[in-house]
Amino acid sequence: MVVVSDFGAGRDCVFMNLWAEAMKVNAMWSQCLRFGLLIGLACGGIVQARGETPGWRESVSCGPNALYVYLRGQGADVSLADVRDLVSVSRKGASFASMADAAATLGVESRIVQTSPEVLKTLPCPCVILYHAKGTQPGHYFVLAESDRQGFRLFDPLTTLTTTVSTAELSREWTGYVLIPSEAPVASGQWLLAGFFGCTLWLGMGLWRRSSLRTS
Repeated sequence: MVVVSDFGAGRDCVFMNLWAEAMKVNAMWSQCLRFGLLIGLACGGIVQARGETPGWRESVSCGPNALYVYLRGQGADVSLADVRDLVSVSRKGASFASMADAAATLGVESRIVQTSPEVLKTLPCPCVILYHAKGTQPGHYFVLAESDRQGFRLFDPLTTLTTTVSTAELSREWTGYVLIPSEAPVASGQWLLAGFFGCTLWLGMGLWRRSSLRTS
């Protein structure tokens, strides 16, 4: 688990500008920069709320906090207060539907999809995922900052900590629901599976043909 440093709120707009510039950088460096800047701007807004927004760290606040990070990552010029004013929060927390409506109102049309960890790896980051509720406790929202062969890197909007979980760990806890921009394409799990078997069949036929030529 990685502890994220607190950034001053006055630097929030600087991180936003750096985020835009990071989009122009290529390959691995682009991914690293975007992840670092995402966490930086997230902490800038959330840490500011410690003094300005009562209850920012209550368990039911994970929804608005996660949505704020998501919106800033999409380039929306919003504050945490703007998000909290629009997201309906009950004793059980915020609903995904309320968060999608708030995102649209703040300029980022979004949709909720249910998918698999394999498809989740293909979706653009940041996005918001919902972990399972346990017992009488509500579920918990995380921001998916990036994914790679190591697993999924999640940002906790309450603790401002990041952690990397494996596909197996994610499968045990994740509900399968994710909030993404409306224009983001979502691959069908069936097509991914068909592609896998198609590649396997193609490779097998190639190896069989090579073996046949050697024995002829």
